Amino acid sequence: MHEYRINRGYRALINASLLNGIGNALYNIVFVIYASTLPFKTLAVSLASFATLIPTLLMLVTGFWADRAAQKTGRMIIARVLQFGLFLLLALLIQQPGSLLIFLILLAINVVSDILGQYANSLELPIFRHLIADTELNSAMGFQSATQTTIALIFQGVGAWAIVLLQHNFALFGVINAVTFLAAALVIAQHRQLLRSAEPKPSTARAQTFHASWQVLRETVRTSPFIGLSLILAFLANGLATSIDGLQNVTLLRQPHYWLGNYGNTIALLSIVFSLGLIAGALFSQDFCQHLSLLTLISLVLLGAVLLGISFLLNWGIWAALFLNFAMAYLLGKINPRFSSIMLLTVDADHLGAAMGAMVTVVMLGAPLGQAVFLGIANAAGPALSWAIFALCSGLVSIVALIFSRRVSDPSLTMQPDTL
Repeated sequence: MHEYRINRGYRALINASLLNGIGNALYNIVFVIYASTLPFKTLAVSLASFATLIPTLLMLVTGFWADRAAQKTGRMIIARVLQFGLFLLLALLIQQPGSLLIFLILLAINVVSDILGQYANSLELPIFRHLIADTELNSAMGFQSATQTTIALIFQGVGAWAIVLLQHNFALFGVINAVTFLAAALVIAQHRQLLRSAEPKPSTARAQTFHASWQVLRETVRTSPFIGLSLILAFLANGLATSIDGLQNVTLLRQPHYWLGNYGNTIALLSIVFSLGLIAGALFSQDFCQHLSLLTLISLVLLGAVLLGISFLLNWGIWAALFLNFAMAYLLGKINPRFSSIMLLTVDADHLGAAMGAMVTVVMLGAPLGQAVFLGIANAAGPALSWAIFALCSGLVSIVALIFSRRVSDPSLTMQPDTL
């Protein structure tokens, strides 16, 4: 909060990110509700959940091009303006009858927009790194994470409530999202001189090939073996964890007795509770988790995933699912800022986009496989079998993470709290 008040450049990046987050939070929940109204609703909800992975898998590409960009602030503005145009097109198309072709086009627009968003985020990284002192980096990232999840918390609830109030006017929400992208571009444009002064100087060390991007990641892993082990376990965990939203959406679609009011309100409430967990985890740093290693935290998240699978198998009810979503998110709220801070302090500014992109690509490679397996089983044989296999796999990876947590030293535990 202190850095937000005194650092104009950091404040501009945060404000632009929040504006972008408002539109995304509204649209993401509304798009799942839109998918649930289509004649092929189970397939539509599954595809909508799966498509969110595509931009993340392309982070290596977007990070590579972001590192090569000479005028990062200008490219950020262009990316947001393009997103604005795409969502105006979406607002026009979503008014058409709900055919499979129209749905796939809308899905493609959302994916392309998210890719542009990832590109803009990669452009911000070296600027962000230059604007924030090492001693303030972790608190600044924690504040960024908390504000983004707070926005998601508020506007997911608003979206689920307003779409019913506005009689499922999906086009209006597309326009609202487009306007937030334009507003984010204007915020960056207003502070472009300040942000340009924080851009890294051109360097011959900048990665020129995709191979060089992987070289940066390999060098990072060589420097910190802990990061390498964390990447392997995160790869396995993400193959499981990224299936949770899709599995919950499909399960609730077929289990009306879980609903709190209606389907839209229920999935919105799950998202809100998850967001509350992320906020609490990021803000309450002085708790029992501060002395736990990252690998132990990953193991605990997966243990929560096991219990979530069991809760749906044994029909423990929506309240058990809400509690477990909160618990897993609370732990994730501690994992993400801590690991990102280690990466930002380990990698030089010229290669941040490529290194972070390569890292996320490695972590997320397991996600399409997990989504295809678990959502495929849910569609073909029913959610119950899918949850059973999911719980078993989560338990095995949780045990592996716990074993390694006792054998490998976590560098974040040896850092001073104000420099983590």
